[in-house]
Formats: sequence, structure tokens, C-alpha cells
Amino acid sequence: MKQLPYINQSEGIIGYSESVIAKSETNDCFVRAVASSFDVPYDDAHAWVKHKFDRKDRKGTRWVSSKLATMQTNGETFNDRKISGIENLRSYDVVNRKMKRTTLNQFIKKYSTGTYILIVRGHAFTLKNGSVIGNKSDATSMKKIVHEAFEII
Repeated sequence: MKQLPYINQSEGIIGYSESVIAKSETNDCFVRAVASSFDVPYDDAHAWVKHKFDRKDRKGTRWVSSKLATMQTNGETFNDRKISGIENLRSYDVVNRKMKRTTLNQFIKKYSTGTYILIVRGHAFTLKNGSVIGNKSDATSMKKIVHEAFEII
């Protein structure tokens, strides 16, 4: 079974192991993705997501894709880094007359370098230079559909 290199969250997220907030959190995949992709401490990412995305503790983050897209349009930055949405994750298959969506396996072939926040069904994680920072299963689920992707530059 093919899998991507995996970076443990305590190594890929600044201050994750020491964070009191992280120890009490659940449903914080987007907070972890922000911390690891913007290279900020977990607690700073938690505060930023709480403020910018109206996230409630232990409740997950809603409307991530649309809010990130708005931030891109407005030219907003975090830790001096910009957000750039990846286009064309869907294409029309003329032969079968249906939409084809991009899997993680296809995404990594096209975007092997750089830092990305990937949005999959009900979940977010970071892809940094071909390595996954998120849940360990994110590195092995190569057929996951990537619904949205944002490059952090």
C-alpha cells in the first residue's frame, strides 16, 4: 500500500506537545493545519482560528473553504504568509459524462513541493513538501477526494 511520509504532530506543530489548550481540544484538525502550514505555535493558531473563523472550543471549524477564499480575495495574511486557492480540482470526463474529482494521490503527483491546507470530507490537514502533518491515516488514504486546497505562500 502506497503512503506518504508522515510528520508527527508534536514535530510538525510548534508548541503542540506543551500546549494545555491542545491537550483539552477535540475536532481541532483545522487549527492543527493552520499551525503547521503557517509555521506558528499551536496556541497562536488556535486563537487566530477562534477569532477569524468564529470557532468554538472543541466544536470544529465551519465554512473553512469559503472563509479562506474570502481571505485570499482580500489579500489577508497570517504570519506574513498569503493564501492561494488551487483551481481545477474537478474536471469533466467527456467519455463518461460525469465530473471527475482529484484524489490525494493525484494531487501529490501535481503538487509535490510547497505547503498546502487540504480540505477533504469533514477534515483538514497539511501537506508540506510531500509530507503529511495531521492524522496518521491522512498519509495512507490515497483515494481520499480533495475537495479544496489552499497553498500557503
